[in-house]
Amino acid sequence: MVFGRYYPVASFWHRRDPRVKVFVLAVLVAMALLAKDLWWQVLVFAVCLGLFLTARLPGIWVLRTLHSFRWLLGLIFLLNLFLTRAGNPLVRVAGFTLTDYGLYLASAYFFRLASLLLGGAWLMGTTEPMLMVRGIAAFLRPLRRWLPVEEIALVIGMALRFFPLLLEEAGEITLAQRARGVDFRRQRWDRKIKGLLAMVIPLFLSVLRRSGELTQAMEARGFVPGAFRTSHVELEWERGDTFSAGLSFLFFLAGLAWRWIAG
Repeated sequence: MVFGRYYPVASFWHRRDPRVKVFVLAVLVAMALLAKDLWWQVLVFAVCLGLFLTARLPGIWVLRTLHSFRWLLGLIFLLNLFLTRAGNPLVRVAGFTLTDYGLYLASAYFFRLASLLLGGAWLMGTTEPMLMVRGIAAFLRPLRRWLPVEEIALVIGMALRFFPLLLEEAGEITLAQRARGVDFRRQRWDRKIKGLLAMVIPLFLSVLRRSGELTQAMEARGFVPGAFRTSHVELEWERGDTFSAGLSFLFFLAGLAWRWIAG
């Protein structure tokens, strides 16, 4: 599982300001949610692949990220495929009539979700956790009057930071079960559910233990919610950041024009 991990390497996007990368991700999310057109979703997916390429992230990360969420991607695809009634019928399967528009819509939603997953993996792969917190806080700063943006950014940063750690711990629990002769992979579905519960309970206890340790560490360092805090990392805006933000904004305008022309 590579989702949520930072990949240290010298690249164009690793050198960019975290505020710019958060803005780029926001534009990608807006573009992915802007239209249901399949070819537009394929274009957004291609842009995400381009971000991976220019960030010098391992290409295998794309496949591993999509493989990690294969059940979610497959469920979204099948639901739109089987439950869409509009369009010309293609084939009848298990009492459901599959249509050409259903296949079109299912493919569009598949690429939309895949783009969102790759965009999140790109941001976390090119940005250190604490810099990401600074970037999210700066991006939400206009809402400071109504929302505690610093606390929201801190919670998001901690959640993203501990997500891969919890996945690793879940893998260690699974390996420990197999070492004791318990392997639920080739069991019946009811046995697999019991195996899932046998993994979830110790993982839940581990989450409580880690949260307690994190709370004590934050209290020991004098953390006060809502208080003004400084950072040892100063964000610097460079010429490449202006170029990236401008290009992303032009992409956003192109998306709006595409939707307006398409009606």
